[in-house]
This record gives sequence, C-alpha cells and structure tokens, in this order.
Amino acid sequence: MKIESNNLFRELESRLKPAAAPTSIQEVAGPTQTAGTGTKSFITSLSEALSEVNRGQLQNNADVDSSVRGKGPDLHKVMAETEEAGLAFQMTMQFRNKVLEAYQDVMRMQF
Repeated sequence: MKIESNNLFRELESRLKPAAAPTSIQEVAGPTQTAGTGTKSFITSLSEALSEVNRGQLQNNADVDSSVRGKGPDLHKVMAETEEAGLAFQMTMQFRNKVLEAYQDVMRMQF
C-alpha cells in the first residue's frame, strides 16, 4: 500500500474547498516563514514526513520482491520492515483523520 504526499494534500484540499476555504494548502499555511534559524514551516515538515513514509513503503515493496525471488534480505528482516511500514502508514492516516476532524470542528463553530 503506497501513499504519496501530493495525493494526500489534494485530498485535504478537496475537503477544504466546499467550505469556501482558501484554494491551496499554501494559502492555508500562509507564507513559509521561519520563526528562527533552523525552524521549518509546518507544510515543509509535513511534506518531508509524508515523503519519508512513502520512501519506506516503496523500499519495503522492493525488499519484499527481492526476498521472494531469493535475492534480497532475510525473511525476518523483511517482515520487521513490513510491520514498520504498516505502522507508519497507519500513523499517517490517523494524523490525517485528526486534522480533518479538527477542521470540521472549527467549521461547525458559530461566531
């Protein structure tokens, strides 16, 4: 199971649009300013985290294929990598669900 950061961002954007929200993730986040040296914006950090999860998924798929063909790492190593990649994906999906839930709560607020 693969996840790509662009697809996740597009899905988040599509859920934000019906409520007359800004048209892109960058507008939601505002300009990418840093609070100090070495500090990254939220969008940059999120994008890097999603890329890392995606890399883990792709690497795991390649290792599974190699192991099945008898040319890759041992089965116990592949199983541990598979579990790690699965947990990273589940965590990413839970984060996505919490972000959407928080956004929906904000949209239900009456001012």
